[in-house]
Amino acid sequence: MIDAAASFQADARNSGNSKRPIVVFVTQRGCHFCEQLRQQVLQPMIKGDRLSDRVILREVSLDQGIEFYDFEGSLVTGREFAGRYDAAITPTLLFLDARGREAGKRIVGISNIEYYGFYLDKAIAAAQRR
Repeated sequence: MIDAAASFQADARNSGNSKRPIVVFVTQRGCHFCEQLRQQVLQPMIKGDRLSDRVILREVSLDQGIEFYDFEGSLVTGREFAGRYDAAITPTLLFLDARGREAGKRIVGISNIEYYGFYLDKAIAAAQRR
């Protein structure tokens, strides 16, 4: 299960203490590629325990209207939050540090699902080095 964003302030504290980047999975309803990424890559990596010790993974929906706390402690919607990062295409994976700055190259869309896990591993490693 991918946890929905609730408080990026809390996630930032955990990220800073554990040196794990925050990976934000930007989605929207009806996004076939979002579901494909969730089912074929992210869920298997979660079940195989290949993410929990490396990243803090949160989902942000562009169109659900759910509010959560951003890095400054303000209530925002997913659309507002993603807009700050110019992340309007779904799926997008953002790699953020404990201050909410991009810590690695984002992954936008799916070019090849078979190699997505490989690219994700590389992006996580790059974000961890920062």
